[in-house]
Amino acid sequence: MHAPISIAGLKAGKHVFCEKSMARTVEQCKEMYDIYKESGKVLYIGIQRLFDPKYLKAIELIKNGTIGQIVGLRNFWYRNNDWRRPVPEPSLERQINWRLYKEYSGGLMTELAAHQLQMGTWVNHSLPDYITGFGDILFWKDGREVYDSVSVIYHYPNGLRMTFESIISNKHYGM
Repeated sequence: MHAPISIAGLKAGKHVFCEKSMARTVEQCKEMYDIYKESGKVLYIGIQRLFDPKYLKAIELIKNGTIGQIVGLRNFWYRNNDWRRPVPEPSLERQINWRLYKEYSGGLMTELAAHQLQMGTWVNHSLPDYITGFGDILFWKDGREVYDSVSVIYHYPNGLRMTFESIISNKHYGM
């Protein structure tokens, strides 16, 4: 629902701070961007890591050369959590458990990976030139449509590779 709410705000002449994820589809992103450009207002897509002192310090250490050349980044987010919430009546299943359904959620990649993967763009000042990855429903066989485990490799033009892995049926390594 971020895109429709943000678009309505821009059309109403308001500045908009939208948390991730910006939108559900590329088409919604384009529509939001076009309306933002026409509006003359500020549109800011926020991700927590932009304001986290630990990440800001890491970026400072990278930029000033303190930790040397970055040749790879490894990101992960492991937890024991099925994302399922109690539903008072079956007709509310998709609304309450929206994270489990492709119609509403990009799954682990938009809900968790987005917080970590921003680092590659921040460190490299570039977008990846190619990405490969896969996901599966391995553990939570409960009717969900989004993966409960993902593994992705991002390759950047300078050769740096960044990985992200998330499994939500084991929290051994944490976040």
